[in-house]
Amino acid sequence: MDYKDDYPDFITKGELAEQVLLFLSKGNTPNDFAISKQELITLVPQVRDYLIDQAMQKKGVELDEQLLRAFEVKVRYDKNRDVNYCVIPVPYLSLPNNMGLYSISPMKGDNVSFINVSPKHRSIYSGMDALRASSRIGYYTENTGGHLKAIFTKKFNSVTEGCEVVLMKLIEDIRFISDDESIYVPSGLRFTLITTLVGYLTGEIKIYKNRINEVLAQ
Repeated sequence: MDYKDDYPDFITKGELAEQVLLFLSKGNTPNDFAISKQELITLVPQVRDYLIDQAMQKKGVELDEQLLRAFEVKVRYDKNRDVNYCVIPVPYLSLPNNMGLYSISPMKGDNVSFINVSPKHRSIYSGMDALRASSRIGYYTENTGGHLKAIFTKKFNSVTEGCEVVLMKLIEDIRFISDDESIYVPSGLRFTLITTLVGYLTGEIKIYKNRINEVLAQ
């Protein structure tokens, strides 16, 4: 039976866990092997994130934009630091080059995104004032007071820039969404996710991912 043809593109973590249990029930697992649906619901996001991370590290791989979730986010002003910033509304997936926070752009003209400034280059940009002197606006992320923020390198003139609100696109970390909320997992990735998780649980596949090991140790 080809399970891949039966999977919709949107599915809940609970449904994924049930499909893993179905695979396990039909396989050659040890008699003393047991795992609950709730334990699988906890593990599903870890394996999904692992597979996305592995795919994004391959050269020439393009991001499936249906993985992105878009938010309209209010631009705020910190008078103590004299900077504009916005609060990132949900936790996002940690990927190389901060690709989990895919883009921040004006509401009008979202094809021209602001520049994601790497933390290791912030001092260079600050010293040369390169971005501030140009028409391009950059941003970097910062955890302040328990809130993850995007700090902009240039203050907005709300009237002329039209940036009272910005469009933010990111890959949401699904560990923090409810178990019955639908998530986008492409059919090909879903089949790989399920078989990878089954293989991991039965010892056939090794995944060197600290968060998965931490969950199993709980």
